[in-house]
Amino acid sequence: MKKFLVVILILFVVAAISYFALVDRFGNPTAECAHTYDNSCDTTCNTCGVERATAHVFADATCTAPKTCLCGATEGEAKGHSLFDATCAEAAGCENCDAKFGEANLDNHDFASVDEDGKCLCGQYFVARVGNVFFATFSEALEAWVDGTTMTLLTDVEYNDAEVEVLNKSVIFDLNGKNITTTLSRLFIVGSIKIEDVDDERVMILTPGELTIRDSGENGSITSKNTAITVQDKMTLEGGTLNNPVSIGDMAIFNMTGGRIIGNGSNGLVQAIMPSGTVNISGGTLYGRYGISALSGAVINISGNPTIIGNDLNERNSGAAIQVLKNVTINISGTPTLIGGSAGELFLNSCATLSCQPAEGKWRVRLANAVLFDNGGVFAVPGEGVEFDVSKFESMLEGYEIVKLEDGSLAFAEVE
Repeated sequence: MKKFLVVILILFVVAAISYFALVDRFGNPTAECAHTYDNSCDTTCNTCGVERATAHVFADATCTAPKTCLCGATEGEAKGHSLFDATCAEAAGCENCDAKFGEANLDNHDFASVDEDGKCLCGQYFVARVGNVFFATFSEALEAWVDGTTMTLLTDVEYNDAEVEVLNKSVIFDLNGKNITTTLSRLFIVGSIKIEDVDDERVMILTPGELTIRDSGENGSITSKNTAITVQDKMTLEGGTLNNPVSIGDMAIFNMTGGRIIGNGSNGLVQAIMPSGTVNISGGTLYGRYGISALSGAVINISGNPTIIGNDLNERNSGAAIQVLKNVTINISGTPTLIGGSAGELFLNSCATLSCQPAEGKWRVRLANAVLFDNGGVFAVPGEGVEFDVSKFESMLEGYEIVKLEDGSLAFAEVE
Protein backbone atom coordinates (compact mmCIF):
# COMPACT_ATOMS: atom_id res chain seq x y z
CA MET A 1 0.00 0.00 0.00
CA LYS A 2 2.85 2.34 0.86
CA LYS A 3 4.44 1.60 -2.52
CA PHE A 4 1.20 2.48 -4.34
CA LEU A 5 0.97 5.82 -2.50
CA VAL A 6 4.57 6.59 -3.39
CA VAL A 7 3.83 5.97 -7.12
CA ILE A 8 0.78 8.24 -6.99
CA LEU A 9 2.81 10.96 -5.32
CA ILE A 10 5.54 10.70 -7.93
CA LEU A 11 3.04 11.01 -10.83
CA PHE A 12 1.42 14.04 -9.18
CA VAL A 13 4.77 15.75 -8.78
CA VAL A 14 5.67 15.07 -12.45
CA ALA A 15 2.31 16.47 -13.64
CA ALA A 16 2.70 19.54 -11.46
CA ILE A 17 6.20 20.17 -12.75
CA SER A 18 4.97 19.77 -16.38
CA TYR A 19 2.07 22.15 -15.82
CA PHE A 20 4.14 24.88 -14.20
CA ALA A 21 6.70 24.47 -17.00
CA LEU A 22 4.02 25.36 -19.57
CA VAL A 23 2.10 28.12 -17.78
CA ASP A 24 3.04 31.05 -15.61
CA ARG A 25 1.73 31.68 -12.07
CA PHE A 26 -1.40 33.24 -13.58
CA GLY A 27 -2.19 30.14 -15.65
CA ASN A 28 -1.14 31.70 -19.00
CA PRO A 29 0.88 29.54 -21.37
CA THR A 30 4.60 30.08 -21.49
CA ALA A 31 6.66 30.27 -24.72
CA GLU A 32 7.78 26.74 -24.23
CA CYS A 33 4.40 25.23 -25.41
CA ALA A 34 4.37 24.32 -29.15
CA HIS A 35 0.56 24.38 -29.19
CA THR A 36 -0.93 21.63 -31.27
CA TYR A 37 -4.49 21.58 -32.62
CA ASP A 38 -6.61 19.06 -34.42
CA ASN A 39 -7.00 21.34 -37.46
CA SER A 40 -6.81 24.97 -38.51
CA CYS A 41 -10.23 25.66 -37.05
CA ASP A 42 -9.64 23.97 -33.60
CA THR A 43 -9.67 26.60 -30.77
CA THR A 44 -8.13 24.53 -27.89
CA CYS A 45 -4.48 23.53 -27.72
CA ASN A 46 -4.15 19.79 -27.26
CA THR A 47 -1.14 20.24 -24.98
CA CYS A 48 -1.81 23.17 -22.73
CA GLY A 49 -5.52 23.68 -23.26
CA VAL A 50 -5.14 27.33 -24.07
CA GLU A 51 -7.97 28.80 -26.14
CA ARG A 52 -7.42 30.75 -29.38
CA ALA A 53 -9.53 32.69 -31.87
CA THR A 54 -9.78 31.18 -35.37
CA ALA A 55 -11.82 31.37 -38.62
CA HIS A 56 -12.85 28.81 -41.18
CA VAL A 57 -10.90 28.64 -44.46
CA PHE A 58 -13.35 27.48 -47.08
CA ALA A 59 -12.48 25.82 -50.35
CA ASP A 60 -14.61 26.89 -53.35
CA ALA A 61 -17.90 25.17 -53.88
CA THR A 62 -17.95 22.41 -56.50
CA CYS A 63 -20.72 20.98 -58.65
CA THR A 64 -21.69 18.54 -55.89
CA ALA A 65 -20.48 20.16 -52.63
CA PRO A 66 -20.85 23.61 -50.97
CA LYS A 67 -17.92 25.64 -49.70
CA THR A 68 -16.12 23.34 -47.26
CA CYS A 69 -13.53 23.99 -44.54
CA LEU A 70 -10.81 21.49 -43.57
CA CYS A 71 -12.63 21.00 -40.32
CA GLY A 72 -15.68 19.80 -42.17
CA ALA A 73 -17.75 22.94 -41.72
CA THR A 74 -19.74 24.04 -44.80
CA GLU A 75 -21.24 27.24 -46.12
CA GLY A 76 -23.83 27.84 -48.83
CA GLU A 77 -24.84 25.27 -51.45
CA ALA A 78 -23.20 23.26 -54.23
CA LYS A 79 -22.97 25.02 -57.64
CA GLY A 80 -24.66 22.23 -59.55
CA HIS A 81 -23.62 20.91 -62.94
CA SER A 82 -23.29 23.10 -66.06
CA LEU A 83 -24.28 20.62 -68.75
CA PHE A 84 -23.31 20.40 -72.43
CA ASP A 85 -25.23 18.31 -74.94
CA ALA A 86 -24.06 14.90 -76.03
CA THR A 87 -22.07 14.87 -79.27
CA CYS A 88 -21.22 12.11 -81.70
CA ALA A 89 -17.98 11.48 -79.79
CA GLU A 90 -19.06 11.74 -76.13
CA ALA A 91 -22.02 11.65 -73.78
CA ALA A 92 -23.56 14.74 -72.25
CA GLY A 93 -21.42 16.05 -69.42
CA CYS A 94 -20.58 18.90 -67.12
CA GLU A 95 -18.38 21.76 -68.29
CA ASN A 96 -16.89 22.16 -64.80
CA CYS A 97 -16.23 18.58 -63.73
CA ASP A 98 -15.77 15.15 -65.26
CA ALA A 99 -19.35 13.98 -64.74
CA LYS A 100 -20.97 12.26 -67.77
CA PHE A 101 -24.63 11.47 -68.34
CA GLY A 102 -26.19 9.03 -70.78
CA GLU A 103 -24.59 8.09 -74.10
CA ALA A 104 -23.08 9.81 -77.16
CA ASN A 105 -25.50 11.26 -79.74
CA LEU A 106 -24.35 10.04 -83.16
CA ASP A 107 -26.55 12.62 -84.88
CA ASN A 108 -24.93 15.62 -83.18
CA HIS A 109 -21.46 16.11 -84.69
CA ASP A 110 -18.89 18.44 -83.18
CA PHE A 111 -18.14 20.31 -86.41
CA ALA A 112 -15.43 22.41 -84.76
CA SER A 113 -13.36 19.25 -84.40
CA VAL A 114 -13.65 18.11 -88.04
CA ASP A 115 -10.12 18.00 -89.47
CA GLU A 116 -8.91 19.27 -92.85
CA ASP A 117 -9.72 15.92 -94.47
CA GLY A 118 -13.34 16.06 -93.33
CA LYS A 119 -12.98 13.50 -90.53
CA CYS A 120 -15.03 13.99 -87.38
CA LEU A 121 -13.94 12.83 -83.91
CA CYS A 122 -16.42 9.98 -84.16
CA GLY A 123 -14.72 8.72 -87.31
CA GLN A 124 -17.32 9.82 -89.87
CA TYR A 125 -16.11 11.66 -92.96
CA PHE A 126 -17.84 14.68 -94.48
CA VAL A 127 -17.39 15.54 -98.15
CA ALA A 128 -18.31 19.23 -98.11
CA ARG A 129 -19.11 22.21 -95.94
CA VAL A 130 -21.60 24.97 -96.72
CA GLY A 131 -20.94 27.84 -94.37
CA ASN A 132 -20.39 26.13 -91.01
CA VAL A 133 -22.59 23.11 -91.71
CA PHE A 134 -21.00 19.82 -92.79
CA PHE A 135 -22.52 17.25 -95.14
CA ALA A 136 -21.79 13.57 -95.64
CA THR A 137 -22.79 13.61 -99.33
CA PHE A 138 -22.30 16.08 -102.16
CA SER A 139 -26.02 15.94 -102.99
CA GLU A 140 -26.95 17.05 -99.45
CA ALA A 141 -24.46 19.92 -99.69
CA LEU A 142 -26.01 21.04 -102.98
CA GLU A 143 -29.41 21.41 -101.33
CA ALA A 144 -27.93 23.82 -98.77
CA TRP A 145 -25.90 25.76 -101.36
CA VAL A 146 -28.22 28.75 -101.57
CA ASP A 147 -27.66 32.34 -102.67
CA GLY A 148 -24.69 34.01 -101.01
CA THR A 149 -23.10 30.83 -99.62
CA THR A 150 -19.77 29.08 -100.18
CA MET A 151 -19.42 25.33 -100.63
CA THR A 152 -16.00 23.99 -99.61
CA LEU A 153 -14.91 20.48 -100.58
CA LEU A 154 -13.36 18.45 -97.73
CA THR A 155 -12.53 15.25 -99.63
CA ASP A 156 -12.19 14.11 -103.22
CA VAL A 157 -15.66 13.54 -104.67
CA GLU A 158 -17.10 11.44 -107.48
CA TYR A 159 -20.52 12.78 -108.41
CA ASN A 160 -22.69 11.38 -111.20
CA ASP A 161 -26.27 12.19 -110.17
CA ALA A 162 -27.18 15.16 -112.38
CA GLU A 163 -25.66 18.31 -113.85
CA VAL A 164 -25.65 21.08 -111.25
CA GLU A 165 -27.69 24.12 -112.27
CA VAL A 166 -26.70 27.44 -110.71
CA LEU A 167 -29.90 29.43 -111.14
CA ASN A 168 -31.26 32.52 -109.38
CA LYS A 169 -28.30 32.64 -107.02
CA SER A 170 -24.72 33.84 -106.70
CA VAL A 171 -22.49 31.22 -105.06
CA ILE A 172 -18.86 30.27 -104.51
CA PHE A 173 -17.35 26.81 -105.02
CA ASP A 174 -14.06 26.29 -103.16
CA LEU A 175 -12.12 23.23 -104.33
CA ASN A 176 -9.91 23.47 -101.21
CA GLY A 177 -7.21 21.38 -102.86
CA LYS A 178 -9.65 18.51 -103.56
CA ASN A 179 -10.77 16.91 -106.82
CA ILE A 180 -14.29 16.37 -108.08
CA THR A 181 -14.93 14.07 -111.03
CA THR A 182 -18.04 13.16 -112.96
CA THR A 183 -19.01 10.99 -115.89
CA LEU A 184 -21.62 13.60 -116.83
CA SER A 185 -21.05 15.74 -119.92
CA ARG A 186 -20.49 18.76 -117.66
CA LEU A 187 -20.60 19.50 -113.95
CA PHE A 188 -22.07 23.01 -113.79
CA ILE A 189 -24.58 25.01 -115.85
CA VAL A 190 -24.51 28.65 -114.81
CA GLY A 191 -27.67 30.54 -115.73
CA SER A 192 -30.12 29.49 -118.39
CA ILE A 193 -31.42 30.95 -121.64
CA LYS A 194 -34.67 29.92 -123.27
CA ILE A 195 -36.13 31.23 -126.50
CA GLU A 196 -39.85 31.95 -126.31
CA ASP A 197 -42.44 33.57 -128.54
CA VAL A 198 -43.51 36.93 -127.11
CA ASP A 199 -45.93 39.02 -129.16
CA ASP A 200 -45.08 37.05 -132.28
CA GLU A 201 -41.34 37.64 -131.74
CA ARG A 202 -38.64 35.23 -130.68
CA VAL A 203 -37.22 36.49 -127.39
CA MET A 204 -34.38 35.10 -125.27
CA ILE A 205 -35.38 34.75 -121.62
CA LEU A 206 -32.46 34.68 -119.17
CA THR A 207 -32.61 32.94 -115.82
CA PRO A 208 -29.64 34.47 -113.99
CA GLY A 209 -26.91 32.65 -112.13
CA GLU A 210 -23.41 33.51 -110.96
CA LEU A 211 -20.62 31.12 -109.98
CA THR A 212 -17.13 31.79 -108.62
CA ILE A 213 -14.65 28.93 -108.46
CA ARG A 214 -11.59 29.19 -106.24
CA ASP A 215 -9.05 26.89 -104.63
CA SER A 216 -8.01 27.77 -101.07
CA GLY A 217 -5.78 24.67 -101.08
CA GLU A 218 -3.47 23.41 -103.81
CA ASN A 219 -4.10 21.37 -106.97
CA GLY A 220 -7.88 21.20 -106.68
CA SER A 221 -9.60 20.21 -109.93
CA ILE A 222 -12.83 19.52 -111.80
CA THR A 223 -12.94 16.71 -114.37
CA SER A 224 -16.00 15.87 -116.47
CA LYS A 225 -16.74 13.95 -119.65
CA ASN A 226 -16.84 16.80 -122.18
CA THR A 227 -17.22 20.36 -120.94
CA ALA A 228 -16.40 21.37 -117.38
CA ILE A 229 -18.87 24.24 -117.23
CA THR A 230 -21.41 25.91 -119.49
CA VAL A 231 -21.87 29.59 -118.70
CA GLN A 232 -25.07 31.31 -119.76
CA ASP A 233 -24.81 34.21 -117.32
CA LYS A 234 -21.73 34.98 -115.17
CA MET A 235 -18.73 33.03 -113.95
CA THR A 236 -15.34 33.86 -112.43
CA LEU A 237 -12.42 31.45 -112.20
CA GLU A 238 -10.02 32.46 -109.42
CA GLY A 239 -8.18 29.20 -108.88
CA GLY A 240 -8.16 25.45 -109.38
CA THR A 241 -7.85 23.39 -112.55
CA LEU A 242 -10.65 22.66 -114.98
CA ASN A 243 -9.62 19.59 -116.94
CA ASN A 244 -12.20 20.31 -119.64
CA PRO A 245 -13.17 23.39 -121.66
CA VAL A 246 -15.52 26.13 -120.54
CA SER A 247 -18.35 26.93 -122.94
CA ILE A 248 -19.49 30.56 -122.98
CA GLY A 249 -23.08 31.11 -124.07
CA ASP A 250 -24.83 34.00 -125.75
CA MET A 251 -24.64 37.21 -123.65
CA ALA A 252 -22.63 35.40 -120.94
CA ILE A 253 -19.66 36.91 -119.10
CA PHE A 254 -16.62 34.84 -118.13
CA ASN A 255 -13.86 36.28 -115.95
CA MET A 256 -10.57 34.53 -115.26
CA THR A 257 -8.11 35.89 -112.72
CA GLY A 258 -6.27 32.66 -111.92
CA GLY A 259 -6.38 28.89 -112.13
CA ARG A 260 -6.04 26.72 -115.21
CA ILE A 261 -8.30 25.46 -117.98
CA ILE A 262 -7.06 22.40 -119.85
CA GLY A 263 -8.87 21.76 -123.13
CA ASN A 264 -9.38 18.29 -124.52
CA GLY A 265 -10.02 16.84 -127.95
CA SER A 266 -10.40 19.40 -130.73
CA ASN A 267 -11.97 21.99 -128.43
CA GLY A 268 -10.34 25.18 -127.32
CA LEU A 269 -10.08 26.10 -123.69
CA VAL A 270 -12.97 28.50 -123.89
CA GLN A 271 -14.72 26.11 -126.19
CA ALA A 272 -17.22 28.30 -128.00
CA ILE A 273 -17.71 31.95 -127.18
CA MET A 274 -21.10 32.36 -128.71
CA PRO A 275 -22.25 35.63 -130.29
CA SER A 276 -22.30 38.47 -127.75
CA GLY A 277 -20.40 36.44 -125.14
CA THR A 278 -17.65 38.33 -123.26
CA VAL A 279 -14.40 36.95 -121.86
CA ASN A 280 -12.14 38.91 -119.50
CA ILE A 281 -8.83 37.19 -118.78
CA SER A 282 -6.26 38.77 -116.47
CA GLY A 283 -4.47 35.76 -115.01
CA GLY A 284 -4.14 31.99 -114.96
CA THR A 285 -3.26 29.52 -117.72
CA LEU A 286 -5.29 28.29 -120.67
CA TYR A 287 -4.12 25.26 -122.64
CA GLY A 288 -5.59 23.33 -125.55
CA ARG A 289 -5.71 23.19 -129.32
CA TYR A 290 -6.83 26.82 -129.12
CA GLY A 291 -6.19 28.67 -125.91
CA ILE A 292 -9.23 30.78 -126.77
CA SER A 293 -11.64 29.96 -129.56
CA ALA A 294 -14.20 32.67 -130.32
CA LEU A 295 -17.15 32.71 -132.66
CA SER A 296 -18.61 35.71 -134.47
CA GLY A 297 -19.80 38.58 -132.27
CA ALA A 298 -17.80 37.75 -129.14
CA VAL A 299 -15.72 40.19 -127.09
CA ILE A 300 -12.33 39.13 -125.72
CA ASN A 301 -10.41 41.31 -123.25
CA ILE A 302 -6.96 40.09 -122.24
CA SER A 303 -4.95 41.98 -119.61
CA GLY A 304 -2.56 41.29 -116.77
CA ASN A 305 -0.21 38.33 -117.18
CA PRO A 306 -2.12 35.20 -118.24
CA THR A 307 -0.47 32.37 -120.14
CA ILE A 308 -2.37 31.19 -123.22
CA ILE A 309 -1.07 28.11 -125.01
CA GLY A 310 -2.23 26.47 -128.24
CA ASN A 311 -1.12 22.96 -129.10
CA ASP A 312 -1.33 20.96 -132.34
CA LEU A 313 -3.54 17.91 -132.04
CA ASN A 314 -2.02 16.30 -135.12
CA GLU A 315 -0.76 17.24 -138.57
CA ARG A 316 -4.24 18.17 -139.80
CA ASN A 317 -5.41 19.98 -136.66
CA SER A 318 -2.95 22.73 -135.92
CA GLY A 319 -3.21 24.83 -132.79
CA ALA A 320 -3.00 28.52 -131.92
CA ALA A 321 -2.99 30.52 -128.69
CA ILE A 322 -5.97 32.61 -129.84
CA GLN A 323 -8.36 31.84 -132.68
CA VAL A 324 -11.15 34.26 -133.55
CA LEU A 325 -13.68 34.40 -136.36
CA LYS A 326 -15.25 37.36 -138.12
CA ASN A 327 -16.66 40.32 -136.16
CA VAL A 328 -14.95 39.41 -132.91
CA THR A 329 -13.73 42.29 -130.75
CA ILE A 330 -10.36 41.40 -129.25
CA ASN A 331 -8.37 43.69 -126.94
CA ILE A 332 -4.97 42.63 -125.62
CA SER A 333 -2.98 44.58 -123.01
CA GLY A 334 -0.70 43.87 -120.06
CA THR A 335 2.06 41.27 -120.34
CA PRO A 336 0.39 38.07 -121.55
CA THR A 337 2.41 35.05 -122.63
CA LEU A 338 1.10 33.64 -125.92
CA ILE A 339 2.49 30.33 -127.15
CA GLY A 340 0.95 28.85 -130.27
CA GLY A 341 1.20 25.68 -132.29
CA SER A 342 1.79 25.54 -136.03
CA ALA A 343 -1.15 27.95 -136.56
CA GLY A 344 0.71 30.69 -134.70
CA GLU A 345 -0.01 32.76 -131.63
CA LEU A 346 -2.79 34.80 -133.29
CA PHE A 347 -5.09 33.02 -135.76
CA LEU A 348 -7.33 35.93 -136.71
CA ASN A 349 -10.35 36.62 -138.81
CA SER A 350 -11.05 39.96 -137.10
CA CYS A 351 -9.00 43.03 -136.42
CA ALA A 352 -7.51 43.15 -132.91
CA THR A 353 -6.78 46.14 -130.69
CA LEU A 354 -3.37 45.55 -129.12
CA SER A 355 -2.11 47.67 -126.23
CA CYS A 356 0.98 45.49 -125.92
CA GLN A 357 3.39 43.40 -127.95
CA PRO A 358 5.72 40.56 -127.00
CA ALA A 359 8.57 41.63 -124.73
CA GLU A 360 10.65 38.74 -126.06
CA GLY A 361 10.38 36.76 -129.26
CA LYS A 362 7.59 37.22 -131.80
CA TRP A 363 3.90 36.68 -132.17
CA ARG A 364 3.23 34.66 -135.32
CA VAL A 365 0.05 35.81 -137.06
CA ARG A 366 -2.17 33.88 -139.45
CA LEU A 367 -5.42 34.89 -141.12
CA ALA A 368 -8.33 32.48 -141.00
CA ASN A 369 -9.31 33.51 -144.54
CA ALA A 370 -9.08 36.46 -146.89
CA VAL A 371 -11.84 38.50 -145.24
CA LEU A 372 -9.33 40.79 -143.59
CA PHE A 373 -8.21 42.01 -146.96
CA ASP A 374 -11.54 43.78 -147.19
CA ASN A 375 -9.96 46.04 -144.57
CA GLY A 376 -6.75 46.54 -146.50
CA GLY A 377 -5.10 43.61 -144.75
CA VAL A 378 -5.14 45.34 -141.36
CA PHE A 379 -5.20 42.86 -138.48
CA ALA A 380 -4.12 45.00 -135.50
CA VAL A 381 -4.61 48.62 -134.42
CA PRO A 382 -2.57 50.14 -131.59
CA GLY A 383 -4.23 50.60 -128.24
CA GLU A 384 -3.38 53.18 -125.64
CA GLY A 385 0.33 53.68 -124.96
CA VAL A 386 1.78 51.31 -127.55
CA GLU A 387 3.77 51.88 -130.70
CA PHE A 388 4.12 48.71 -132.69
CA ASP A 389 7.53 47.26 -133.46
CA VAL A 390 6.86 45.37 -136.67
CA SER A 391 9.81 43.05 -135.96
CA LYS A 392 7.80 41.63 -133.04
CA PHE A 393 5.27 40.08 -135.44
CA GLU A 394 5.77 37.35 -138.04
CA SER A 395 3.52 36.55 -141.00
CA MET A 396 2.40 32.95 -141.44
CA LEU A 397 0.84 33.64 -144.83
CA GLU A 398 3.09 32.54 -147.64
CA GLY A 399 3.92 35.44 -149.94
CA TYR A 400 2.84 38.08 -147.40
CA GLU A 401 4.74 40.11 -144.88
CA ILE A 402 3.60 42.28 -141.99
CA VAL A 403 4.00 46.02 -142.41
CA LYS A 404 3.33 49.04 -140.25
CA LEU A 405 0.98 51.63 -141.76
CA GLU A 406 1.16 55.40 -141.31
CA ASP A 407 -1.60 55.35 -138.68
CA GLY A 408 0.42 52.83 -136.64
CA SER A 409 -1.68 49.81 -137.55
CA LEU A 410 -0.28 46.45 -138.63
CA ALA A 411 -1.32 44.88 -141.90
CA PHE A 412 -0.50 42.04 -144.25
CA ALA A 413 1.05 43.08 -147.56
CA GLU A 414 2.23 41.05 -150.51
CA VAL A 415 5.95 40.59 -150.70
CA GLU A 416 7.24 42.51 -153.74
